[in-house]
Amino acid sequence: MTRKGTIEHRQSTMRQAILEQLERTPIIELACDKVGVSRTTFYRWIHSNKVFAAAVEKSMTTGREFINDLAESQVLTLIKQGEIKAIRLWLQHNSARYANKIEVSSTVSTELSTDQKKVIRDALNLSSVGQHAKTHKGKTD
Repeated sequence: MTRKGTIEHRQSTMRQAILEQLERTPIIELACDKVGVSRTTFYRWIHSNKVFAAAVEKSMTTGREFINDLAESQVLTLIKQGEIKAIRLWLQHNSARYANKIEVSSTVSTELSTDQKKVIRDALNLSSVGQHAKTHKGKTD
């Protein structure tokens, strides 16, 4: 194998190792350190190789999902132990009844335009208030 072929093979092996590390821990600094590649080199590879850049994004997503699963597992363990903070966290993010609420009060001296109403309706739909209204549509109309 030529010198250039050896370098390319080594870099390919290191890129694959970084992708595997990112799937376990989606933190670039840690993955580079574990594999022995500088962050500068890592970012140079990303900018020069679109296939590698896409693979990094995929590995990061997989890694985040893995960490999210671990975190959810820990939250569920704490809930089983009666930890009120964990119970509250779970309910706030998984039940519309316990989600953060927004109270809007105002005095409008003129009628809102159709566009203004649409903007407000869209904003509320994007917020937890909109999600809450969707789940209770028949009860408040």
